[in-house]
Parts: sequence; structure tokens; C-alpha cells
Amino acid sequence: MKQYGVNVKILQVDKNEETYEEEIVIGINTFKLNCFISDYLTEGDFVKGEMMEIQLSLMTTELDIINCGEKNIVSTEHFEAHCRLSGEIKEFFPIIYKYYKDGIWYDEEATGYKHGIVDCGIFVAVQIPKKSDLKIGDYVKAEGRLDARKVKKEN
Repeated sequence: MKQYGVNVKILQVDKNEETYEEEIVIGINTFKLNCFISDYLTEGDFVKGEMMEIQLSLMTTELDIINCGEKNIVSTEHFEAHCRLSGEIKEFFPIIYKYYKDGIWYDEEATGYKHGIVDCGIFVAVQIPKKSDLKIGDYVKAEGRLDARKVKKEN
């Protein structure tokens, strides 16, 4: 999914040392988004003022098909690190989870969900049930927790 990264500026970092979680505010073009970092120990610290490429994904709490060609994304007021977006599905990818067991890293595909890459002015990987009838070219409206991951630089 590397082709779906976005260049951002880190505007704010709030770190929780007990849970190894961070919330960051990123600047993209002329707008700001609140994002969640599930484990900065594996992702690496985010630094205020830093410019970087990240991938965004949305863990959905709401998902609906819409009949208009609207594309936008905004942070919500009622939950930190949540956003609401609308846009066009461009592609689908399996959701792969990494986990560490007995000294070895493993990849495992999620059983109930896949990612739909949604163009909402930027590209966001939106969590969609595998049983969904959504297809490439459909427009959706979604809300949920917006997660950010650093794009790993290949050697």
C-alpha cells in the first residue's frame, strides 16, 4: 500500500507512556487531522515539526454508501483521533496484522474485514466488512478512529 502514502507535517504529539500510545495532529495542505498511534514502540516516535510520509487507515464505526461524488475528510468534535470522510473506493487490500511470538514476527490476514482505499482528497484505507457488496467506484461515507503509520523507507 506504499503508493497510498501522504506527506504531512506533525503539528502536535501527545504521548501516553503507560499504554505506549500516542495521539498526533497532522497538517496536510490547508487542514489538520487528529490521528491515533497504537504503539509507538514499533512505529517509532513522532516528532513535532517533522515532515514525513505516513499511511492513514480508518477503523470504522459507521459506513454507508452514498450517491454523490463528494470527497472530504474532517476530524470530529466528539471523539479525539476520530474523523468523518466521504469519497470514492479506488482499490481493495487485505488487512494484515503483524504479531510477535516466540522470537518470530508473523503476518496474519484479518478474517472479517478488508481495506478499501478511499480517495477523499487524500487516500485513506477504510475498514470494510469482507461480506460487503461495495465495489471499486462506489462512493462511501465513513466515520471512525483515524490511525497513522510511518511509511517505511526501503533500502
